[in-house]
Amino acid sequence: MAIIPTVNTEYTNGAVHPLDMVVAQMRYDDDNAYADMIQLRRNYYDGTQDTHPDEWLEKRLEVNGVKFRLNINKTATDLMSERMILNGFTASGDGDKKENQVGGKDGILNDWWTKNKMGAVQIAVTKTMARDGDSYIVMGWDEENQIPTMRHETAWDGTQGMTVVYDPEDRTQILYAIQRWSTPDKKTQYMTVYTDSTVEKYIAMSGVNAWQEYAPEDGEWPARWESPRTGEPRGIAVIHFSNNNDGSGYGVSELDDTMPTQNERDLYAWDEARVSGQHGKPTIWITGGNGGDGSYDMSEILAIPGMDVRVGSIPAANLAPLSDLIATTTARAAEVSRTPHIFYRDSGQVSSAASIKAGEVPFVSKITGRSVAIGDAWERVMYAALRIYADEAKKPIAYDAGIISAEWASFETVDSLAEERERTEIAEKKMLVYTGLLNALVPPYLAAIQAGYTEEVATEMAQSQPAIRADGTY
Repeated sequence: MAIIPTVNTEYTNGAVHPLDMVVAQMRYDDDNAYADMIQLRRNYYDGTQDTHPDEWLEKRLEVNGVKFRLNINKTATDLMSERMILNGFTASGDGDKKENQVGGKDGILNDWWTKNKMGAVQIAVTKTMARDGDSYIVMGWDEENQIPTMRHETAWDGTQGMTVVYDPEDRTQILYAIQRWSTPDKKTQYMTVYTDSTVEKYIAMSGVNAWQEYAPEDGEWPARWESPRTGEPRGIAVIHFSNNNDGSGYGVSELDDTMPTQNERDLYAWDEARVSGQHGKPTIWITGGNGGDGSYDMSEILAIPGMDVRVGSIPAANLAPLSDLIATTTARAAEVSRTPHIFYRDSGQVSSAASIKAGEVPFVSKITGRSVAIGDAWERVMYAALRIYADEAKKPIAYDAGIISAEWASFETVDSLAEERERTEIAEKKMLVYTGLLNALVPPYLAAIQAGYTEEVATEMAQSQPAIRADGTY
């Protein structure tokens, strides 16, 4: 191709049409804005975002270059990746077959998944997608082991990573994908461009104002990405994982709603630290005598010479209001990210299974919606793997996949059986208390109320219970 419009124009090939240069500059500007946003999101995820403490606080709280933060941004993204776990894939073409299965635990997809160690990779894909908005899987072929490969790449951050360019007339179609990286000394940059039929590699050396073709000595340029059997293009070897797609093709970070709340939280945390450091203990005051330089504790004062000496102290500041403000940001972050508040708490309080399940309803609803697009992307990975296998394997098996479907583990913390067991245990404990109270001659209605039943249930229980005679018998 004559020009790669998403790279720094410093390295753009020389002989191009002026209009191409305009397009390249526009792409480059968009690229920079995208990379800046990716890096900003990562800073907030890592807790390295900029804040504005004064000099007094910096000296006390930023130790060994470590910034003071009360970071809550990881919670929503990490919880999302921990919950969204694929159990595997099913294939409608399997039917009742016992051999050459595609889906299921005995199918070829599960075999490739295991050999590519995708259990850990899928968590990384979901986490980086939730953090950055976008993440990618690059397809390939392992000739030695005769299996398709699936390699994870993160989004372009201005230094390294992957980007895709969508057709402006059809945001569901990727025109090409670009991966870029450089050597540690930044003197050499590399770029791979994936089209539907080629894999084009470029190199840019320091001081050379152009991207140059780059290929192994015994390899062709560009590398063909076509079926050796039919000659047809395989399609772009990059699968885009887009979080909560906004219609542009690109994803939206889970952090975009919590970053403003994090700014507010940082402000309150600095205020609390400042008040604690300056007014966290009583302030001594002395009148009518020689108080010296005041560099002593109240307990060190034995006597102060003078006829009219008065000594007192101003109480330490009450930090509770500031602590409460910090706590409100926790609740707000949980609300805007639809993450259960229990996962932000630092108390030792243990919630019941029913309470946890009720609190997770918004979160489960969110990731259930997210799972549709993410599942579609993983299904595209598996379809691509089957195509590559059919093209590259020395003795390919003719697998009939039909429709491939991603199968998710439960998104809920509390499974239904555990919840049912807990309800049964609670009911049994209530009945034991109720029976004990009845045996102690407590009236049925009052016994039911004390055992924890509602007024309505207590009334029904009292009406069905035989009356107690004066001698205590029924």
